[in-house]
Amino acid sequence: MKIKLKSAKSLGFDRDMASIGFKHPQFARVFDNAIIDTGCPYVIISESVIKTRRMPYKKYPKLELESPLNLGGILMELRDLGECSIFMFDTNDKLNEFKHRAYVGVSLTPINMKLPSFIGIDFLKKNKLSINFEEDGSYLIKSQ
Repeated sequence: MKIKLKSAKSLGFDRDMASIGFKHPQFARVFDNAIIDTGCPYVIISESVIKTRRMPYKKYPKLELESPLNLGGILMELRDLGECSIFMFDTNDKLNEFKHRAYVGVSLTPINMKLPSFIGIDFLKKNKLSINFEEDGSYLIKSQ
C-alpha cells in the first residue's frame, strides 16, 4: 500500500498531509486533510469538522491527561470518540479503511483559524505505516 501525501501550509509551516475520510459509528462520514505528525501521540479530528455533522462531541468523555495536550503552542483537550473508521485512497485508487481510536481536539487557546486534523504516531505504528520520501513527493508506505 502506498498513499500519496500532499504538501500544504498549515499552522504557518509546510506539512505533509493526507486526505482522509472519517466515520464515527453514529454519524455520517466527513472529509478533511490531516497533518501526518509523528510528534502527535493520537488521531485528532478537528473540532470544526465534527461541528459540520452537528455531532454532540462534548458529551464524550475527556481524555484524562496531566496537562492539556500542547501541539505547536495550541493547548487542547481531547474528547474520546472511541474506535472509528479512517479512510484513505492509495495510489491505485483503492479505498483503505483503518479502525482506530480517535479524539476531537477542542482548542483551549484562543485562535482565529481552523485547527487541522492530525494523524499521529499511534496510528502509524498500529498500521505499520512510515513516511517515505521520493523524487515526486512523499508517501505513507505499509511495511511488511
